Amino acid sequence: AHTVPRVYLKGFAAKGGLVVVDKSSPLAAQVRAQLLTPVERVSTQTDFYILQRSSGPDATYEQTFQRVETRIRDFMKRIKTGKLLSREDLTLVAVLAAVQDGRSERARMMLADPLRNSFSSIEAKVRGRGGSDDDVDAAIDAFIKTDVYDGDALPDPKNLSLLTLRTSIETSTQMYGAMHKCILTSDAQPFVTSDHPVVWVDPRVLGRLPANRASTTCEVTYPLTRRHCLLMAYMPLEATAVAEGKTVSVVNARTAAAAEREVYVPPSGDIWRETLIADLAAQTDIAVVGKPLALRSLCIRCAAMSRCWRVPAGTSRC
Repeated sequence: AHTVPRVYLKGFAAKGGLVVVDKSSPLAAQVRAQLLTPVERVSTQTDFYILQRSSGPDATYEQTFQRVETRIRDFMKRIKTGKLLSREDLTLVAVLAAVQDGRSERARMMLADPLRNSFSSIEAKVRGRGGSDDDVDAAIDAFIKTDVYDGDALPDPKNLSLLTLRTSIETSTQMYGAMHKCILTSDAQPFVTSDHPVVWVDPRVLGRLPANRASTTCEVTYPLTRRHCLLMAYMPLEATAVAEGKTVSVVNARTAAAAEREVYVPPSGDIWRETLIADLAAQTDIAVVGKPLALRSLCIRCAAMSRCWRVPAGTSRC
């Protein structure tokens, strides 16, 4: 299964492939080499969305994601026309962002970790009472049936996390649905993507505090194709905007910073190669990653969006 859909990755590919940049290795050499990996082999994990039951594997979740991918294909066709997106399109793109945010390996681990911690706590309590392995298994099974899922699923945290995925995606969909949306179109270097392409940044606290998704100053970037990127914010936004080179560099640096292990770079000619290398290298530069995109006109004294979000940066009328 693809943790990032193949139909989505094709929007960044050329000649059927992408430059897969491993974050643990020198970035520049990989981008300069321009070695292409076929899209079919990018961001794959065997049986990642298969729910393991005692009666056998259940492919329901994987089939659901495949149906979503059909909608991605149709959306990508519309966005490439350059026409203003409809209300239905904007609703759909919020769903696509939520699904991608929830289906990533990082999201699965975040859902599995609380279960893993609960299992460890239960085991410690049972062992503390002198319980056996069978007692531990019985206590964990009782917890699962009472608090997680009263059905047939193997009691592994990663496996059980699939059962909570739908609720997580529904919650994210509501959050994205409430945000303003802008489609950025690059007239400069291409956007890159990654194995975790939906990125949350709160420019006002970056480097000091983790991003709070409920913060009114949060921004979300989600590259859609090599030429298009979705920008979402609670701040008012224009429906479309042309992204100059500096804006693309900020988005690319954020994408690289949030990637789990791999950044997917569109094959590019010599004209953009060094620029893309600089974009990826900036992933550790808070001044770049934290540069506001939606908040450039935010009042620096009161952050009162309803009154002074259009005031030029560095001034105030409050």
